[in-house]
Amino acid sequence: MKNVFNSFLKPYPEKNVNLFKKSVRFINYSRSNTFSIIMVFISLVMCLISYIEDDVQIIKTLNFIFLISSVIIFILFQIYKPKNRTITVYHTLLIFIQIISVMFWSSSLLAFVPNRYELFGTYSIVVLSVSTLLYLKWQYHAIIFSISLIYVFFTGVLVGGFLFESPYTPKITTLILLVAFSWGFSRILYSKFLENYNLNYKLKTQNKKISTEVKEKTNELFEQQKNQVIDMVHAMNIMLEQYTPYTKGHCDNVAILSKKIAEDLELSNLEIQETYWSGIIHDIGKLLVPLEILNKKGKLTEEEFELIKLHPVWAYEALKQLKSLSNVSKNVLHHHEHWNGKGYPSGLVGDSIPIVSQIISVTDAWDAMTSDRPYRSKLSHEEAIEIISSNKSIQFSPLVVDSFLKLYKKGF
Repeated sequence: MKNVFNSFLKPYPEKNVNLFKKSVRFINYSRSNTFSIIMVFISLVMCLISYIEDDVQIIKTLNFIFLISSVIIFILFQIYKPKNRTITVYHTLLIFIQIISVMFWSSSLLAFVPNRYELFGTYSIVVLSVSTLLYLKWQYHAIIFSISLIYVFFTGVLVGGFLFESPYTPKITTLILLVAFSWGFSRILYSKFLENYNLNYKLKTQNKKISTEVKEKTNELFEQQKNQVIDMVHAMNIMLEQYTPYTKGHCDNVAILSKKIAEDLELSNLEIQETYWSGIIHDIGKLLVPLEILNKKGKLTEEEFELIKLHPVWAYEALKQLKSLSNVSKNVLHHHEHWNGKGYPSGLVGDSIPIVSQIISVTDAWDAMTSDRPYRSKLSHEEAIEIISSNKSIQFSPLVVDSFLKLYKKGF
């Protein structure tokens, strides 16, 4: 019994009180806003009926006052609507003004007009409507209904009417029981709402916890897969260096320098990452080139060179099958394209060449020229810079060359 009584009087949940208050205020405002439209309609109908039927003057007057107040309240609801579901003091006051208005109207009809039993029904509907529509504190409902009863009784004593005509005890008792029932009904609705809120909050908290755990697990699996791909890429790179020792460190150098150029060109974070990984594996296709051709000290024959030119295609065909490396595969495919369209394998021209491929084209050439190869000794930095500068807009992208030269002057 004590728990039931406490649930009637409990105003807020134990947790997340501010969010609960905000939710309740917005529900009350939304329902009151709708109720203001109903009030206008009912007051207009009641006013018309009283004048058409030529009812007693007090009913005409009360209905007319109720009509005017209903229209004003409706207008006030439309003038200043809440923003972002935030209910201000203005909206709260408007809700209580609405309650006072409709309670005063129904209470006055009941108190001032003698022997009109249908007005008892009007009062009952109003009291039940206020109890049902609005989630108010238990004290607020108790105060509103108590003041209404006191107003009805004292006015009834002065004016007279059916409440105080013998037998008056059942009538007064019925009225008090109606108000008591309405108050209890309002508390049942409120406690159910509070119970549902607590349940939803608990479910949301559990779902959030589960969602966080799933997200963490997913990120863990994603990171694991990412690390596996990275390890696989590095393993292929190590295999290439073991296959052709003269390229040791070449792919790392190309990747690091390419990333710096991508950052200087202010590419997106995703493109910068793709630039780095494209640099790491840009020569992976050379694993399929016969070793005697890769390590040949003399000039390559035309057939041998044509075979060499296939290494970007072989890399592309392998990498494109891996979803995480599909974009990288396109960059690798075109890193030997020339700005003037005389590169390979597709003969792309200018900006039709992927920007990452344009970058790797320059950094690959730079590192190759400044490193020892089986067919020649490394060039000096000055010689390599001269070759890259003279091939600007011919073999290399002018934008990339300018960025490369700027970084070179800064010491990379």
